[in-house]
This record gives sequence, C-alpha cells and structure tokens, in this order.
Amino acid sequence: MERFLRNAVKHAFPEERVGAVKVTFRNQAPRLLTVEDNGVDSIEKGGIGSRLTGLLVHQLGGTIVWERAEPGCRVRVTLAA
Repeated sequence: MERFLRNAVKHAFPEERVGAVKVTFRNQAPRLLTVEDNGVDSIEKGGIGSRLTGLLVHQLGGTIVWERAEPGCRVRVTLAA
C-alpha cells in the first residue's frame, strides 16, 4: 500500500500541487484495496514501479487495475484470500 500512496503523491501532485488521496480496504474475500487521487492524470503502467507492483500482485494470485478518475487516477487491487 505504501507504494501506491507514494506513487500518488509523486505523480498526481507535481510542483507542490494540493490534493487528496483516498484509501479504502475491504478485509473480506475477495479483499479489495483502492487508492484514488484527485490530482493530474498520471496513469503510466509502463514504468518499473508499476511493473514490479503488477508482478507482486500476480504472485499473490490477485489482479490490479489502473483507472482514470475524474479528476485523477484510481488503482484497485483484488486478492482472493
């Protein structure tokens, strides 16, 4: 989760732009972690951080989805167990 928060702050709020990051977690199967920001559109799935995060989620048997939000970006991680 720390990686998602750091990424939101780093990419969604450049040049000390003010904004908000919302984190929700459902601890019932399937588990769902959502990190959403209202910053600039910053979906860049090709970076090393995104690839490593995707691989980790896949190793845990989960799925990860990057979505555009109005405004900003939303990341949803779903884990079966």
